[in-house]
Amino acid sequence: DEEENKERSIGSILCSKGILWVGTFDKGVIKYDNNISTFAHYYRHRNLPGELTNNSIHAFSETAGGFWVGTDGGGLNFFDKASRQFTHNENWSSGKNILSLMQDSKHNLWIGTYDNGLDVLSENSKTRFHFTVGNKPGQVSNTSIFALKEDKHGDIWVGIDNGGVNVIHDRTIIRRYQYDRKD
Repeated sequence: DEEENKERSIGSILCSKGILWVGTFDKGVIKYDNNISTFAHYYRHRNLPGELTNNSIHAFSETAGGFWVGTDGGGLNFFDKASRQFTHNENWSSGKNILSLMQDSKHNLWIGTYDNGLDVLSENSKTRFHFTVGNKPGQVSNTSIFALKEDKHGDIWVGIDNGGVNVIHDRTIIRRYQYDRKD
């Protein structure tokens, strides 16, 4: 049954201090606390404040006070561990379909979107930098960002649909890698 399979489809997993946060396709976030063997379920139910903006979860990124949740169609959400509530701000991301999230060593949040490129949200969530698409040093190679990883030098490696891999240092693309069948 297709509806039953949606409950079993997992988009992202975050494990923190014995707690497993599971992002599902169309069923929100499931929290399993291995320390006391309990489950909790967070999802958009009635479009009320404190709920997720969308139940399809693609990505997580942990911070000191909670974690960021990237949804498919609802943009970026933040879960506050103390209040156990979600918040959302349209200005956090340029797109509503979040594919990847990563907090760097400077505590900035990198946000990879589907068809809206790459954003960097400052630690205090007050400013957002957006990478446009192109071949200039401040532009990423394409619009859909599937993977983000920081290396030991602080450079950000960006996996891009039909764009290869871009390496970013201080908001400048320093290397572009493209697949070539001849290699």
